[in-house]
Amino acid sequence: MTPKPPKDPVLLQQQVIYFKSELAKFKNKVKHYQNDYHYSLIEELKEKNRRLIEETQAKENQIGWLKTEEERLANENSQLRQELAEINQQFHTSDVHNEIDELKKENEHLKLSNEQLKKKLTMLEELKNTESSTSSSPHLQQIENQMDDVLEKSFAYEENLNAKMVLIQFLEGKLNALSEEIDTLTSSTQELSFDDEH
Repeated sequence: MTPKPPKDPVLLQQQVIYFKSELAKFKNKVKHYQNDYHYSLIEELKEKNRRLIEETQAKENQIGWLKTEEERLANENSQLRQELAEINQQFHTSDVHNEIDELKKENEHLKLSNEQLKKKLTMLEELKNTESSTSSSPHLQQIENQMDDVLEKSFAYEENLNAKMVLIQFLEGKLNALSEEIDTLTSSTQELSFDDEH
């Protein structure tokens, strides 16, 4: 059952005015809520936009840094390749191998000469013992002089031999260090090449 409207026109007019007023209030509230919603939406979008701009800037900075790093690594790779080529060139053209071979040959010669001197010394000692048991001739003095001379040469050969051995060990150590450096540089350039490819 719906209420019956009053029949009085003044009362009806007052009700119309009241309802119009209430409708205006509700319209204002709706408009206010819409404005608040749009305002907060705009603020939210502005904040999102600001964050996106910051993220974009950060990504651009990161891309710039990565490009710089890529250029640096490419230069480093190029330098390492050049260094490796130079070291390889030095290693293969160096006289270290030849020098070691020559020193080893010379050592063999010195060892042989030393052995011969020792045999000669043994023979001189036997001769001296034979001479001293038979007579004390001036020939004995000559044998002793020869023995001293042979001993001096033998000591000189041994010292020379030891010095050459030390030099050979030094050169072989240097050669090994060069080989290791070449291996290290080779593996470094291979890693950099691999990184560049991917």
